[in-house]
Amino acid sequence: MNNQPWWNLIITVRKDGFKDAKRALRHYGTIGATQFFNVLVAHVDNLSDFFHDFSQEFLRHPFLQDRISRITPLLNTFTFDSKKDFETKIKEIITPWIPRLKEKSFYVRIHSRGVQELSTLEEEQFLDRFILQNSSAHVSFKNPDFIIDVETIKNEAGVSIWTASELREYPFINLD
Repeated sequence: MNNQPWWNLIITVRKDGFKDAKRALRHYGTIGATQFFNVLVAHVDNLSDFFHDFSQEFLRHPFLQDRISRITPLLNTFTFDSKKDFETKIKEIITPWIPRLKEKSFYVRIHSRGVQELSTLEEEQFLDRFILQNSSAHVSFKNPDFIIDVETIKNEAGVSIWTASELREYPFINLD
């Protein structure tokens, strides 16, 4: 997909955590501010290395847990110019994941920043219906096997799919 955002991480910091978060993350890649309060974006070259290295640092330095609310690594990113464009592109990304969801539980979580046209609840339900129509999966908010996370900043979006074990292994992801 063309015109992808330059970032593949969204970082939400807690009150007074902006400088500490930037300092802790700067050696992993490029970091940038957004127009949204306490929200940073970043790009790391290798998400797997980042998961491993930062999860160790996050657990080793408890002050980071007080400064960083969550870090969301995004496996796929794209830009969109309308609700229809968003829905078309997100379905293209999610379709290859559907076989993984066979007879598993899941839910979709969307965190939207600065997109008036998209209703978070409507889009979560849209993606739920799309997945349910194309698989034997079922929606469950209690201990799901998978969580599909969608993040938007204005007309840029990122998407990831996470297993329950990955979320336990990487506590900084913290999707809810």
